[in-house]
Amino acid sequence: MPFTQMNQIILLIFDTISIIIYILFLFTIIVNRKQQPFQSEFFRLSISLGVADIATVIHSYIFVRFPSWGWDKDWFLRNGSNGSFLPFYAISVQFALSFSQHLGVLLIGINRYSRIVLKQSSYDKMWSGRKLYIAVALQWFLATVWWATMIPQDFNYWNCYNNATSLSAGHFVATVDFTEESVQAIYYALAFALNVPINLISFAIYAVVFILSIKYTLKRRHCQVGVAESTPSTLVNAGHSRRIAISSRAQKRLASVGTMNVEKQMMLTLLCTNGY
Repeated sequence: MPFTQMNQIILLIFDTISIIIYILFLFTIIVNRKQQPFQSEFFRLSISLGVADIATVIHSYIFVRFPSWGWDKDWFLRNGSNGSFLPFYAISVQFALSFSQHLGVLLIGINRYSRIVLKQSSYDKMWSGRKLYIAVALQWFLATVWWATMIPQDFNYWNCYNNATSLSAGHFVATVDFTEESVQAIYYALAFALNVPINLISFAIYAVVFILSIKYTLKRRHCQVGVAESTPSTLVNAGHSRRIAISSRAQKRLASVGTMNVEKQMMLTLLCTNGY
């Protein structure tokens, strides 16, 4: 077996295993969607992104990678001549699914950022009820609009000899693309103009979320250390016969909150006493 073909098989096996695990992950979320924590908006958005991820990988293999590797390329060449439905479907759906992926990642980033910086009441107002479904619908609607713009265009599967350094180098393969190079250049430029800002915004949001998460984790550990090292006063919870230690240092820390609203004071109280 040629080395390049072995690489293709290894990549296919790896992606197949990944897809199976991903499907099981989504299945777990869907089955337990009425239970915590899977009831949250984050996991509902994850379902939408997961569908886009899985569909993109499967579609890419069937209509782009397999023919570009030379696998059953003759079938694609017979059924993928200019004006036929197959090459249009291959390119337009691939573009739309990829765009939906980018939007899904952005939505989850916004959701996590708002969860950290907003009060619980504001977060619930932002994501509860129809607003969550509107966000998901918008993700797929914009991807559909992107797909619809390609309806008037022509596409084709081309039979070409691949002499580049790739998995299919030295073989005749079938590649799918726009028939007109000028139209191809326009669409690839549009894809770049749309996806790059989305990716940059997503990167910035996830970076802020990561930094804030580290900050809150360190604050929580500091509170726990303060409680453990100090001489505690004891409050007894009669319902559970549980002792909650609040050190004088933690009490001073709570008193210094000052301008924080009542909800955040309560959160900090739990943070410094129960270790949440």
